[in-house]
Amino acid sequence: LFLLRKLFALCSRVCLVLRAWWPLRTAWREARPSACVNSDCRSLPERPRRHQAMEALLGYLVSELTPARIERLYDEQPYTCLAVFRSLPDLEKQYVYRLLYCSGHARVEPGGEQGGSNPQVDADEGSTPIEIVSSFIQEKHAARHRGVLSILSRLRIVLRGAGVFTMHPGFRRHVQRALSSGVRGMMCGEYGGLLDRGEADGRTLGSLPTQAVVDAYAWEQWERVLMFTIGEGTSESGKAPQPRLGPSGGSKLDLRGIMLAAGVLREDVEKKETNITERGFQFLLSDTHAQVWIVLKEYIKQADARSHDVFDALIEFMLRLGFQRRNASGIEVQKSAQGKEICDDLCALGLLYPVSPSRMVPTKLAVMISASTASSLVSTLEEDGFVIVETNYRVYAYTSSPLKQAILRLFVRTEVLLANLLVGSITRESVMSALDSGITSEQILGYLTQHAHKRVLGRSPIVPTVVMDSIRLWQQELRRMEMEHAILYKNFETPALYKQVREYAVGIGADLAIDDAKQELVARAEQHDLIKSKIKELKERP
Repeated sequence: LFLLRKLFALCSRVCLVLRAWWPLRTAWREARPSACVNSDCRSLPERPRRHQAMEALLGYLVSELTPARIERLYDEQPYTCLAVFRSLPDLEKQYVYRLLYCSGHARVEPGGEQGGSNPQVDADEGSTPIEIVSSFIQEKHAARHRGVLSILSRLRIVLRGAGVFTMHPGFRRHVQRALSSGVRGMMCGEYGGLLDRGEADGRTLGSLPTQAVVDAYAWEQWERVLMFTIGEGTSESGKAPQPRLGPSGGSKLDLRGIMLAAGVLREDVEKKETNITERGFQFLLSDTHAQVWIVLKEYIKQADARSHDVFDALIEFMLRLGFQRRNASGIEVQKSAQGKEICDDLCALGLLYPVSPSRMVPTKLAVMISASTASSLVSTLEEDGFVIVETNYRVYAYTSSPLKQAILRLFVRTEVLLANLLVGSITRESVMSALDSGITSEQILGYLTQHAHKRVLGRSPIVPTVVMDSIRLWQQELRRMEMEHAILYKNFETPALYKQVREYAVGIGADLAIDDAKQELVARAEQHDLIKSKIKELKERP
């Protein structure tokens, strides 16, 4: 009996210790940055994409427009220059700052009265010798230096000449003016255009809607666009809600054609139905900034196809919306039928809020157009977070939005559906079904993190580690190999040529595999033209 009492007391103490230690262990595991329970998870996170800021405005300029068209935009449209400058990554922006005020360079020539040297100034405005540009960065970062110059060259901001780098004169002029007189100064004077009439005419702001009303309208319109996509891609295509038209009712927005052209929807002619594609599922789970640009790119193409004259004005108008003051009295609608139609289309998409038939207020969706990163704008535009994910894979979504419930059903097995609450579970079958549709694990985790409830925002990570690891492992089961179009470069004439080409490929982010022993390089196929031009340039050098 004495031994049993001692054993019971010892077990009680052990239980007390475990009860105190277990919460600490759980908190420590949750606080680890993306720690994996399984050692096989080390390679699970997807390879980070380089130059992510180029995926919106900059990516559109490079992929969709010719160099001559880009340069024409720089010459004629100041707000295009400012939007491009604001969207540049930090290092590229630093290069622009340094080259912006180079108004000539000095060269030294022998001679003079005392047999010395006479410094003379070359008046080539905006040109900087290659030697000076090369001094911007340390030698060990030469590959990154070449990558930056390659990006600026593709955007036609910096052009390489005979021994110098020259900034595009139109881009240089407009950015200098903005830095010296401010963006507000560009709305007056020689640029004219969408003048802020509220301050100029002394109008009061009492009749204008509040910020909350404008944001609610923008989100409601954009939610209708997404619900239209889901409705068109399901058997309930007849119930797909159309966005509300602008005040004049002159909108000819072909939203179905835009989604088909963007690859979000696919039309089956034989079955006479429309289905959501893999890209469509990815579109639904993307952040609002990316969604807006996918739609706008196709809208711009449609407008350009109808009239080539409207293209430049449309680009300038949409990018200028991002620089409008939030407390201003809005913008005047152009009196032409074409201007009214464009404004009605943008109202239907939620980019403009109609105060009256002749006056509009830009919403935060419009500000996203010319922003390099819009995560803070997205969080303030949408409603508060609504998703809670627990360690037992249960999901609680406090929302009454049919759109959000439909998106969650893509990867969550629904168990209970109330008026303002969806309860479900993340299972292997539900996640596998989403992965088969083209959705990636990072998009699922990104959606759960972006829309997390405010009660779990202080938790690190927001989505429990065990859930993150499981979703990534389930994707790893399907993607043991990754296919990517590539080009193999070999049989270089000299080792020096191989080394220069290799450094150039690494600098522009095109390298996939490198074998220095065999002097072979594997690079992405989409950047083959750049590497090919570089090889030709290196061979032509003496």
